[in-house]
Amino acid sequence: NTNDLSDFANTLDEMLERLPDKKGKESRKENYQQISQAYLNFWLRQQDAQFFNVPQGSIEIAGLTILVNPEVGMRRHGDELALKLWFAAPKPKRAFRQAIQYLMAEAQHRGWQRHLQPAIWDVRREDLMPNVPLSRDFAWVIRGQASAFREMWDAFGQGEQMEEN
Repeated sequence: NTNDLSDFANTLDEMLERLPDKKGKESRKENYQQISQAYLNFWLRQQDAQFFNVPQGSIEIAGLTILVNPEVGMRRHGDELALKLWFAAPKPKRAFRQAIQYLMAEAQHRGWQRHLQPAIWDVRREDLMPNVPLSRDFAWVIRGQASAFREMWDAFGQGEQMEEN
């Protein structure tokens, strides 16, 4: 709804006017204005697009539960997308995109909204990023990293218990 976007823009402008900038740092106000303007421009160009809420999902890899939480859903051209938003100035690296795609696809295959297509929205550049092909061994890499994290986390907890004794 265009009125909702206008209200959003007006409220955001009022909020940004009160945002203090730190001396010697990149202007937070300019940064947020650039991102919010790109966000609004993108939605205003999407005449047939609609927002919807996407429920949180979770997957378990190597005994580690990972929450999958796309920020927004978008219906567009007959497709329903579950979007992860990217706001940072540098473009997301290929490995990050692959990890997000993999985790969202796994959550989808394990019963989370099977009809949704995972996607990354580069808000700053007003771009829905195309999916990056995953290598055949990508799942093994993710499982290995999850196992390593789990081992470190467990060891950290044991270290705290040893210090207490």
